[in-house]
Amino acid sequence: QALPLFKELLDLKTATFGSNGLQTAKAMASLAQAYTIAGQKEKAVPLAEQSLKLIQAQPGPANRETLGTRITLADAYHRLGRLDQALSLLEDALKLMKTTLRPGDPYIQGAMQNLANWYRDAGKLEQALPFFEKLVDLSKAKPAPDDAETLSSMLGVAMTLDLMTNDASAEALYRDMLDRLRPASTKAPPQETPILGIVLHHLAEVLQDQKMPDKARPYAEEAIALYHRHPDWPAREYRHALFVLEQVLRDLGDSHELKTMRP
Repeated sequence: QALPLFKELLDLKTATFGSNGLQTAKAMASLAQAYTIAGQKEKAVPLAEQSLKLIQAQPGPANRETLGTRITLADAYHRLGRLDQALSLLEDALKLMKTTLRPGDPYIQGAMQNLANWYRDAGKLEQALPFFEKLVDLSKAKPAPDDAETLSSMLGVAMTLDLMTNDASAEALYRDMLDRLRPASTKAPPQETPILGIVLHHLAEVLQDQKMPDKARPYAEEAIALYHRHPDWPAREYRHALFVLEQVLRDLGDSHELKTMRP
C-alpha cells in the first residue's frame, strides 16, 4: 500500500526539482528501499543505482543521504544474490562512515552487522568472524549493555566458529551464552526467549560433532521441550533441533524414543 505513495512522491519531486535534483534523488532512494522491502528487488536496483549516482554528483563530502543510498543498493544486491557487489559496496560505505560519522553511530554498527552476515552467507567465514567479534565488543562496551544485543552478536560468533568446525571454541561460547540466559547466581527464572532454544540445540550439535552424544542429549531434549512450550517460536529452528536430537538418539541407539518427543 505504501508503494503508490512513494511513486507519487517521486513524480512530485521530479516535476518540482527536475530529474537530476537532490530532492528527486532522495525520493528515488526512498522508492528503491520500498521496492526492496516489498521484495521487488529487480525494480529497486536501477532506482538505487541512479539515486546514488545523482547524490554523489552533489558537491561536498559524503553525507547520510549518500551512505543511506549505498546501503539501500547493497541490500538490493544482496537480496538478488549478487553478494560480491553487495559486499564491495558495503565495505566502501563502512570506510566512508568511519571518516564521516561519529563512533558508535547506528549506521556503522548496522553496516558491520550486515557485513558479518553477508560474508557468512557467501561462505567467507574468515572475513565474517572479525565483524561478529567486534560487534560483541561494541555491545559489551556500552554504558548500559543490551543483553539481547550482546547475545545476538555472541550467537553470530559462535555459529561462525561452528561453521569453521572450531567446535571447542563454539562450545565455550554457547556455554557462556547459556550462563547469561539462566544465571546460577540468582533466583530469577531462565529467560525463555527464542535465543535460548537456539543456543541449546546448537550446543547439543557441537557436542555431537565432538562425538559426545551422551552430553549432547540433555541440551537437545531441553530445546525440544522449549519449542513445544512455545509453538510460536521459529519453525525452522525447531526443525533443526529435531534433526540434532535425531542424530544424537541414533548414535546412542535410542532413535525409537524420538516419536514420543514430537508434539
